Amino acid sequence: MYDTLLQEMTGIRLYQEEAIMIDLKQYREVKEGIIIAENPKDIIINNKEIHEIYFNSNDISKREQFYLKVKKKGNHKSMMLNRKLNLGQYGSESSAKLSRKQYLSILEGKIEWMKESKKTLLNEFYCKIKLFQYRIEKIARYYREEIYLKSKNILVMLDTTIDKVCSDSTILNCKDSNKKILLTVKCNKQFTKDNDLIGNILD
Repeated sequence: MYDTLLQEMTGIRLYQEEAIMIDLKQYREVKEGIIIAENPKDIIINNKEIHEIYFNSNDISKREQFYLKVKKKGNHKSMMLNRKLNLGQYGSESSAKLSRKQYLSILEGKIEWMKESKKTLLNEFYCKIKLFQYRIEKIARYYREEIYLKSKNILVMLDTTIDKVCSDSTILNCKDSNKKILLTVKCNKQFTKDNDLIGNILD
């Protein structure tokens, strides 16, 4: 009830999100548990490779995060600008599709065209770059397995990192290979079990 009211007040589609790092054994437990507990017709699985470039800023509120995303599924690639917004225990995401030329121009710092765009998110990003001096903070590349449980309206994401590069100003200076898996769960309802994310999925 509360989340529906908040969504109506803000005009933003809201969700709850929790994430934990898991090992391969827990990964198998999650997948096997879903297959056993759910009707196969209620499960949608997608696999893709994702590249993300995150920006940081001088904005002390840190309520929102802008990032560029490239999703590769088979031979198809899609590019977009995303914004993640935190509203207390809730979150929301919005995105705008980009052409390859637009994507590369943002990376090259050629951004004047964004203020004339018909896409509101691009206008907002342009303003934030000018106001808060956004810079590249992190580059990540990983495989994502998405499992959507239709009956519960829960999205389970399992991300295996291929590589991660952090930046200091414009100098990319740190690499981290991490083969652990990030389990992320998104839903529009309250999580029922405190500190038991896997239990919330399989409950």
